[in-house]
Parts: sequence; C-alpha cells; structure tokens
Amino acid sequence: MDQTVSSTNKVLVYDDIVLFGADVNSLLARAGWLTDSVICIVYASICELIKYCDENEDNSALFKDVGLSPEKWCFFILNDNADPNVAYGGSHWCLLLFDPIKQSFLLFDSMPGSDYGGVKSDIISFARKLMKFLCCKAELLVEAVRCPKMSISGDCGMFVIEYMRAILIALEKNIRLDSYKIDLSHINDEFILSQRQTWWFLIKNLKTTGNKEQYHER
Repeated sequence: MDQTVSSTNKVLVYDDIVLFGADVNSLLARAGWLTDSVICIVYASICELIKYCDENEDNSALFKDVGLSPEKWCFFILNDNADPNVAYGGSHWCLLLFDPIKQSFLLFDSMPGSDYGGVKSDIISFARKLMKFLCCKAELLVEAVRCPKMSISGDCGMFVIEYMRAILIALEKNIRLDSYKIDLSHINDEFILSQRQTWWFLIKNLKTTGNKEQYHER
C-alpha cells in the first residue's frame, strides 16, 4: 500500500515543528535524505547560526538563549553546508556532543572513513566558537568516536537520530561516555530501515490523536 502523501500537504504541527508531506515521505524512501524540517526537531538551525558567528565576538547571549551550559551534555546537529548565503544547503549530517565531564567534544559521524585522518577543520572551527562559553580545557578539543557507518547514501540523518537515542539511553543509565560502554552495535542498515517506518508511524499517530501530553509522558 502506498503510504506517501502530497509533498505540499501539512501533515503535523507539533509545538513549533511543522512537517509537510515531503518531510514524511523522506522517512519512507530507502535512501531518502531527512529533510531540514525533520532534522530541525533537534534545532539544527541554531547550529547554522553558531557556525557563521564571529569567533572574536561575544556570542554568550545567543548561547544562553538556546540553553547551552558548561554543566550540560549539549547535542549539536551539524550540516556540511559551507555557504552562508545558501539556506538549508549541504548534503551530510553528523552529531557533535559536548561532554561536561571531559570539557571537550565527541564527534559521531556516519560517513565511511570519517574516523581516520583527523577531524575536519569546519568541525574544529565550530567547537572553537564554543570553547570559552563551555569552559573547554581539554587539549584534544574534538575527538572522533568510532561508530557505525552508513553504506547507503542519504541515511546520515537517521544515523544522527539513532546515535542520539543511544547516547541518551547511556546517560539515563549513568554510563560515562568516556568509558566507551555506550552501545551503538545495533545501528546498521537494517535497523535504520526499520526506524524509518517507526518514525513514520509515530508521526502518523501524533497526527491522528493530536495528544501531545500522551507522547511526552512516554
């Protein structure tokens, strides 16, 4: 049965997130990129503001407004768009995590080969803009974590979501991430395919029930 909907139809309004048919359809496509509206559920748009702010200026007001703190685990959804004049550009997502214990960043990137050859300069540049505000003291500012990689182009957004889920589960269990006990072993192509369906049905259920409180309590 065809589960796709018209690309321009408004499917779900949830808090300040609006999903259209094109966003939901991208979940069902085997190699479909997650569109910006889906990935912005975790506020990737704020990362774009940080990416292009001046490192030499005082940006603490912006950082405070979005809830950043040197005492919190902070998740940053990064896009590889390199042109500030192009809105929602780029073609790849990765996850940057601030560790308040180590006072440094951990990079989770699903791109094959990203664990080798050092962290890219644009990621380092992004982290440097947050160094002072987040009280970073570690000599190694950004550490690339060995994590499952995608083999199907377009799955990077789903990998970011599942990295985040695994990290949050580990934190809930009080597992120190620097002990490498975080379990990412279940994340593979087959799992990502199943999660595309899971997220699609979740969105469908929220649209049908319209009951946000029920979802928040789960």
